[in-house]
Amino acid sequence: MNLPQPDSPHFEINFENELEYLRAEVTGEHDSYDVTIAYWDRIARELRATGHKKLLVVEMLQDNIDVKDAFRAIRERDKSSFEGVKIAFFDMKKDHVPINSFGAAAAAHLGYQIEVFSNLHAAKDWLLAVKSQDRGDQLPE
Repeated sequence: MNLPQPDSPHFEINFENELEYLRAEVTGEHDSYDVTIAYWDRIARELRATGHKKLLVVEMLQDNIDVKDAFRAIRERDKSSFEGVKIAFFDMKKDHVPINSFGAAAAAHLGYQIEVFSNLHAAKDWLLAVKSQDRGDQLPE
């Protein structure tokens, strides 16, 4: 387990290299455009360093980004950092789900493979689920 790393005065990220995925726990008080850009940049660097293709983000920020800044952050993000990465996003604050779901829908429209969950176990199950085409199975003819 990594110790939390102070990436900015506004948030910390604790990374855990699980066997099949990277877990990123984001903690802090306030979310904003700058915080969102900074923590996703830090996650992208960690993904490159570890080579993981599955990511579980557990967000524990006390407040949430507004819709306009969420869309701007997604639109301006270099999506190549997350190409081929399956992302499960879980926010500990249930009232953040509507904006997070909007963000995930916008990101999916731009080519990200991301889902938002209100249950951590469901997020892990989805992340670790293997589709038949992922295993190379073929349907009988």
